[in-house]
Amino acid sequence: MIEKQESLFVKSSENYVEIFYEKEHDIQHETFRNTLGEISRQAAFLRQCHRSYLVNISNIKMVKGNSQNAKIEFHQHGLDTSKIVDQYTMDTTA
Repeated sequence: MIEKQESLFVKSSENYVEIFYEKEHDIQHETFRNTLGEISRQAAFLRQCHRSYLVNISNIKMVKGNSQNAKIEFHQHGLDTSKIVDQYTMDTTA
């Protein structure tokens, strides 16, 4: 189960997902055999922002750039988020 408070984003590669989260002020990740669609159904608070990424919008501080070159800045520091935002428009009203 993905915790809303701790989760940052989910990265998909074929039938595997990498879940990135904050634990004890450190960024950690775990890999599971699952699909992005299934994770999206299990965790409705995650929003798709790229064909391979889901993000927890409650942990986003700012989105910079445009659809061709955007970066997500999380409240937590030290994350390289280039390539996460693509043609998907995030609905931040949830």
